[in-house]
Amino acid sequence: MVSLTLTPAFLGFAKGRVFGWKRRGRAQRDPQVPQRDTQVPERGRPQRDPQVPERGRAQRDRDEGPAPDAAPAAGDPPRSARSRTSFAARWVGLVTRHPIVTTVAVVAALGGLAIPATSLALALPNAGMLPATSEARQSYDLVGEHFGPGFNGPLIMTGTIVTSNDPLTLMQDIGKDVEKLPGVKTVALATPNATADTGIVQIIPTTAPDDPATADLVRELRAQHDRILDQYGVDMKVTGFTAVAIDISDRLGGALLPFGIFVVGLSLILLTIVFRSIWVPLKAAAGYLLSVAAAFGVVSLVFIHGVGAELLNVTKVGPIISFMPIVLMGVLFGLAMDYEVFLVSRMREDYVHGRRRRDRRVDRQVATDAVRSGFTASARVVTAAAVIMFAVFAAFIPEGDSSLKPIALGLAAGIAIDAFLVRMTLVPAVMALLGAKAWWMPRWLDRVLPRFDIEGEAVEREISLAEWPEPHTTAAIVAEDIELAAHDGVTLYQDISVRVEAGGSLLLTGVDPRATRALALTIAGRVGPTGGRLKVDGHLLPERAVWVRAHAGVALLGGSADPAADVRRALRRRTRLLVVDGLDAATTPGGRDQVTAALRDAASVTPGLVIVATADDATRARSLLAEAGRPDVDVVDLTPRGAPPLFPLCLRGDRMRLPIERARSRRPVTWLTLLGVLLLPVLIGGVLVAALYNPTERLDAMSAAIVNNDEPVTVDGQTVPLGRQLTAGLVKGSDDVPSNLDWTISNTDDAEAGLADGTYQAVITIPEGFSAAAVSPGQELSGTDGTAQAGDHQGRDRAGCPGDR
Repeated sequence: MVSLTLTPAFLGFAKGRVFGWKRRGRAQRDPQVPQRDTQVPERGRPQRDPQVPERGRAQRDRDEGPAPDAAPAAGDPPRSARSRTSFAARWVGLVTRHPIVTTVAVVAALGGLAIPATSLALALPNAGMLPATSEARQSYDLVGEHFGPGFNGPLIMTGTIVTSNDPLTLMQDIGKDVEKLPGVKTVALATPNATADTGIVQIIPTTAPDDPATADLVRELRAQHDRILDQYGVDMKVTGFTAVAIDISDRLGGALLPFGIFVVGLSLILLTIVFRSIWVPLKAAAGYLLSVAAAFGVVSLVFIHGVGAELLNVTKVGPIISFMPIVLMGVLFGLAMDYEVFLVSRMREDYVHGRRRRDRRVDRQVATDAVRSGFTASARVVTAAAVIMFAVFAAFIPEGDSSLKPIALGLAAGIAIDAFLVRMTLVPAVMALLGAKAWWMPRWLDRVLPRFDIEGEAVEREISLAEWPEPHTTAAIVAEDIELAAHDGVTLYQDISVRVEAGGSLLLTGVDPRATRALALTIAGRVGPTGGRLKVDGHLLPERAVWVRAHAGVALLGGSADPAADVRRALRRRTRLLVVDGLDAATTPGGRDQVTAALRDAASVTPGLVIVATADDATRARSLLAEAGRPDVDVVDLTPRGAPPLFPLCLRGDRMRLPIERARSRRPVTWLTLLGVLLLPVLIGGVLVAALYNPTERLDAMSAAIVNNDEPVTVDGQTVPLGRQLTAGLVKGSDDVPSNLDWTISNTDDAEAGLADGTYQAVITIPEGFSAAAVSPGQELSGTDGTAQAGDHQGRDRAGCPGDR
């Protein structure tokens, strides 16, 4: 919205003022310097031709050389002052003169700078990273000093023990087992809760919360899950703030590789489309990865190894915030691709124009000159953008928050490295090393990918041919020496020149059906010519092919079951040009009359309608057009003189599906098409998920509470906790079997309060004496109201009205 819409609107208001005020000449600033007649060109320089674009003058001057009488004029500054070049020009000249040395030096330097990144450790911030003056930091340091670093980050293991007959002994045994693991300093607590349905083990590690050894201990505790479950029958889980922080760090670290593959792959696709090259995207992606690795190395040097930590006011070295790598990669990717496009797009533009001036003859000098001129024109923009972003992020390093400092340092270092070492040093060196091969791309890939004219070649061509063939021309179709060469090297037609006025008719005939069909589809905007000039209704092709396709109807009558219907279908749109392939295919009297009537009706509706038809039998086609009210027909015979027929004249039907039709059937890839391709898998996946979704999970989730007031009884020396076992069965069953009920173990007061405020939609109470009544059939249960009952089930519906369920 801002870049593509608001900015051009503001520039439209500013018009020429956007370039600033005119500078006063030197003579006006210094009265001692005599003024010169501005109408006389300076001696020693060729007079500038206003028709030659500014960016082409440097190349023209190199080709033509300086004027022979290159003596300085009176009052001219010394030659050294006039020939003074900018720093950007001298820098790119030095880099491109020694491309191999430059490439090896930059890659080696960035590779060495990236080596410390291998020791990069990630963790979420804690009190130990705060400034030393903070009370939280002082408390953290005192606890670590007097009790041990592990007391700042204890680990918790918890699990359901409702099935245990002796929960206290069970938890003590688990605690002793866990205490034997390496990395465990002590087990501070191993006990069941007050209701003896959940056990908890508090573990004190021997290392600090952000130490990698603590993360290894968490993974080891989780690796003991199956053994503890088999030995003690308890499903123990590892949790706590320290464990959660380690999990987040591991998850973010695991996302780096997929994220890197995504952004690098996306950049490869987009840059290949923009620059029509294979090597340019690969070079850009490799440079981005070097910048990221070097930035990681700088962060690791300062915050892990402590190099320059005091200079940057880093209070404590150690693991950095876990979000730093993915934030740095995302932001640096956008900036690096911006710098790449700024530089290489101008190089590409100068290369294309330089190749055109040499009649598409390319050598290494043309490519190198394009690199130098493009770099010189864009270096100032890249430098300004990089300095601004570097200053923004560098401002957070000395006095910023301890969690933000690694991110700020990484981004500042990454921007400086990417802009000045990679884009402004490595890129021109590699481009000069590759020469013209830097812009190579396979033909099949060039045909598949959509096109973006970033060089402005199409705009320049339209401007140069704006008055062609003559100002305010009335011709509907004008062609001059157009040709079409197929991808296999076969030329379908060449040197075709034709002019058709509005309301006229053009008949194409020849022995090769491919040639006539190809020319007709070229005029209709379906196929782009490979040479010559062509305008349809004042629109230049292939630059304005989209408009021509929208106003040109095409009817393929070869092998058609209903030719008249095909003609009418082609005339349904805003048709100003009708292309009929195989007009003489309407051989039946009824079909011929219907086609003639359709053409006659179309001419009455659109007076200026132009018809372009192809036919093997020119006489029959001209007769049909005459019956349609078009006796004056321009005929173009595409048969080469002295050439034998390539195809039989009766080639019709399915055999007419030649390569040119396949080329015609292709359409430009639009953004809507790309969006549809991206959203289609998401839509299909959503439908499959909805179809496979468990019907039980579609119901509204309900929270239910279980209150166990039962006391276990002893039978023949064995403890029988039937109430606890029933509670465990409900909770365990809801975990194993899909259900819309979420059971929670509670007490009487909490259950009643939750039922009243809507926290629970149902409450099940196991009364006192449940186990005794179960083992003694004659004994009654003592409920809350003194009556015998096997269980009490209370509920509240969604509307808040009391009721049983």
